[in-house]
Amino acid sequence: MVSRAAAINRPASAGLPCGTRVRVRNSFGSWAGGFEVVGLDRAGYLLRRVSDGALLPTAIGVTEVRQG
Repeated sequence: MVSRAAAINRPASAGLPCGTRVRVRNSFGSWAGGFEVVGLDRAGYLLRRVSDGALLPTAIGVTEVRQG
């Protein structure tokens, strides 16, 4: 697995570009907005919450993220 720091500094070339605003599927099946892509690793997208700039603690699978 790529280190978190390396993944954040690596462009998300295989998917959505860094800085793209995205929505994340929640456990109820609906989509929650307010996130942006900061990187991509083998586990999925590394995301930042826009409201406070906090990085999410785990990668989110690519099927659980959509642009918007």
